[in-house]
Amino acid sequence: MPRVATEFSTFLEHYSGYTAYINELQEKYSIENFEMQEVDKQAWIVERFEATDKYTTTINNYYNKSLNNSKIPTTPITKSDTVATKYQALTDTLQSTFAMQSVYQDVFSDTQIALNKISLNAQLVDLK
Repeated sequence: MPRVATEFSTFLEHYSGYTAYINELQEKYSIENFEMQEVDKQAWIVERFEATDKYTTTINNYYNKSLNNSKIPTTPITKSDTVATKYQALTDTLQSTFAMQSVYQDVFSDTQIALNKISLNAQLVDLK
């Protein structure tokens, strides 16, 4: 199975800045193997691509405050039924774009994917 299929969530985590942010928290608070709760991670990543901040500041504050008090959060701060749906839509959109480009390399040889512009919910969002 191609890496675009098996490791795409890792790519999204890296490209969104999530991996760097987690590494920063791990270094700052001297912890290892730390991850956000899944719904918080998904909300954080989606908002990075959408250039919104409905949850991100709250998530960042929650994890920083908890870790500063030597507590690793075991429950998510994000309370939304739509986060998983938005995350899956983002993943599907970007993954299919990469897959199409890899299958039709000759057609897309001069094409570059602009990851700073993606279409979500029928609106174009510029992430610059």
